[in-house]
Amino acid sequence: MRIAETILESIKDRGSRGLPHEEIYRHLYNPDLLLRAYGRIYKRPGATTQGITEETIDGMSMEKINSLTEQFRCECYQWTPVRRIYIPKKNGGRRPLGIPVWQDKLVQEAMRSILEAYYEPQFSDLSHGFRPNRGCHSALMEISGWQGIDWFIEGDIKACFDSIDHDLLLSIQAEKIQDARFTGLLGRLLKAGYVEYGRHEPTPVGTPQGGPVSPILANIYLDKLDRFVENTLIPRYTRGKRHTARHWREVVRQDRSAGNSRRLRYIRYADDFLIGFTGLEAEAQEVKRHLHQFLMEKLKLELSAEKTLVTHARTEEAQFLGYAIKRIAENTNRKKGQRPVADALTLNVPIKAMQERCSCYKKRGRIIPRAELIHHSDFDLMNLFQSRYLGYVQFYILAHNLHILNELRWVMETSLLMTLAKKRQTSVNQLAQQYETTIQTPHGPRKCLEMQVKGKKPRIARFGGVPLKRRKGAAMDRQPQKHGIKHKQPELIERLLANQCEYCGSMGRVEVHHVRKLADIGKGGRTPRPPWAQEMVAHQRKTLIVCRSCHRAIHSMRFDRLSQTQ
Repeated sequence: MRIAETILESIKDRGSRGLPHEEIYRHLYNPDLLLRAYGRIYKRPGATTQGITEETIDGMSMEKINSLTEQFRCECYQWTPVRRIYIPKKNGGRRPLGIPVWQDKLVQEAMRSILEAYYEPQFSDLSHGFRPNRGCHSALMEISGWQGIDWFIEGDIKACFDSIDHDLLLSIQAEKIQDARFTGLLGRLLKAGYVEYGRHEPTPVGTPQGGPVSPILANIYLDKLDRFVENTLIPRYTRGKRHTARHWREVVRQDRSAGNSRRLRYIRYADDFLIGFTGLEAEAQEVKRHLHQFLMEKLKLELSAEKTLVTHARTEEAQFLGYAIKRIAENTNRKKGQRPVADALTLNVPIKAMQERCSCYKKRGRIIPRAELIHHSDFDLMNLFQSRYLGYVQFYILAHNLHILNELRWVMETSLLMTLAKKRQTSVNQLAQQYETTIQTPHGPRKCLEMQVKGKKPRIARFGGVPLKRRKGAAMDRQPQKHGIKHKQPELIERLLANQCEYCGSMGRVEVHHVRKLADIGKGGRTPRPPWAQEMVAHQRKTLIVCRSCHRAIHSMRFDRLSQTQ
């Protein structure tokens, strides 16, 4: 059995050289590839979520892995339709999401790792969505280095994931992965359909959103758009010499008036993209038409008329990845010796977005307690508010106006104190005096709320105390990034391969017992936790390797009657 890392490295090497691959399907025979996939996704929250069957990650075993490899060897693997649910969108609409059964999630993750190893070295550097070592911040850091932008083209592809043409996607994939068995397996996945309200519906178009393989399929499809912009639009709309900030006022304005200077810059994240254009508005509109025509004719996709806008960089803000982007006016009143600002861009927290987050803790304009969270312990409640606040700060860490999150901090802190006061039947002022403290940070002292739970290992919960300092060095490091395949084998896989029950000590035919959260084990009852639960809590693990009889006993709620020696 070849190690999965070795297989993926060889696939990556072939992809980096742009060579076609004709024998990829056979790697799905390898149990180590499926074990690697299991090790990557077992901690995800959706691992314990059911599809259209009751199967979940609970009860995973080597028998299931071997059964899957045998099905691939016989070419008889059958996909199960996904369970469709809907999640709310900001505009009031709903986004469809498909939840595969556990077995399909595992196989999709194995396919995703193969596709990523092959295609990742070939993807454009202008794409940042669903890629290793890239994300929202890497795209925004690249944008912050743009200078002299006159117009933004805010691009949004209408219902992109739901509109991808199956035949076109398979033909794009087959251009380089020339393996009919792999293409056939992928085609059957796309056509598996979904179940909604107990009725099976076909999927003539679209990729299975909610599955591990969906993002990489979208990137393979939209790489054609990246190449069109990179190889056609950028050369066509880029001319004239690049100028330094020192010569910006004297030379660049002359080039613009003479029509000699044009620049086009592009960044894509998933189905959203942003183009920065230096030139005339008519040309920016022309670029938009070229994009619309290419998507319609070559990819059978459509730009959203409501969200695809041509925005003036000086007077308006472009919205991209949750940030408001605008051009800084040139500093004509700078002091002697001060370097000029070469019309760079600012990344800001949108005022509307900050107000929307504050509104979650308000009613009719007044701050309110979060009554639905009162069942949490005081410690968990403070940690919950802090984790949400930290999420906002970390997402907007590149914003020039990061300081406006002080208002959000004050609103959340007040709501937290009101929630604790309602729970304890006391006043907000008393709790504020009890918990307010000052801590030292790398940026100096900061006030915050803090509580401590005493014990063998004292635990501290804190809200606030986060310096609102923008990340320095916004210009992106343009050194080539390394996309390594190496992945340390998780401890869970080593425990599974040991083939020994971690409770009764018997050997052979073990399974993995999974729980969603440790806090839920034995919760709600007056009796103490059973021994198997105490074992998991003691090791802070949401998994336990057990033999089949022990696992059956756990689910039949009779385990407390069994002795440890049985």
